[in-house]
Amino acid sequence: MIAMSLYVIALGVIGTIAQMFFPSWAIFFEMEPHLPVLAVIYSCLVLRSHWVFLVTCGIGVTLDLLSPQKMGLSVISLTLTALLMLTQRRTLDAERWDTRILLVIAGTYFYQITDYLLYSIQLQRWMWPSSLWYRMLFPSFFNALLSILLFPMITRFAILWGWYEPRQFTEEYART
Repeated sequence: MIAMSLYVIALGVIGTIAQMFFPSWAIFFEMEPHLPVLAVIYSCLVLRSHWVFLVTCGIGVTLDLLSPQKMGLSVISLTLTALLMLTQRRTLDAERWDTRILLVIAGTYFYQITDYLLYSIQLQRWMWPSSLWYRMLFPSFFNALLSILLFPMITRFAILWGWYEPRQFTEEYART
């Protein structure tokens, strides 16, 4: 589990750096990917809960170091998103692809709302323009499309190197 956690942290850091170098990925209606959020959601789906927070803090600190005006806010936003994903992972069948897409949409949208609200509190001003809904909704759908492509590739690579074994149906999951 340690190797898989380090693997997901490395993916999150690479995604954060890629996000920094390609800030204008706006393709259609402000559809830019949020790769660190995808890494956190993937870790929530794959890792156990105590490892998820290590991954989330590592990715959040990297994201905060690259954006000095939001110091500490990304860690809080990503941690709240991870908490939301962990609670839903146990109630829903998170191994199904359609459920994963819904979790990515909800997690990305929740992260963006939380990040914006915390940033507004830090600036001590409250402004909610109508275009903000679209700027939060379309990237959520774009992340869902990216998750369809990236999650299987990331998982196959981890299985190939022996870092991850897919969960089998066990008594632990039969009780829930």
